[in-house]
Amino acid sequence: MKDTYQPPVDSRAEQIRQELLIQLTDCVRWTESMRFLVAQGVTTVIEIGSGKVLTGLMKRIDRKITRRNVATSQDLLP
Repeated sequence: MKDTYQPPVDSRAEQIRQELLIQLTDCVRWTESMRFLVAQGVTTVIEIGSGKVLTGLMKRIDRKITRRNVATSQDLLP
């Protein structure tokens, strides 16, 4: 018999907490994720924000993929 009372935990809320914990503490699987996209037929990737780190990483993964960086609204113009 328990000597302290603990209210039942909503299983969905607990599942969300566990998934968030995994997202915060597990390794980033960027290369694996990008290779999956390539295998699915993705031909263009667009990085939004300043810098070109992610498009640079994509260049290392597959040079055939078209890479674009959108840092400002001007970058959206043809």
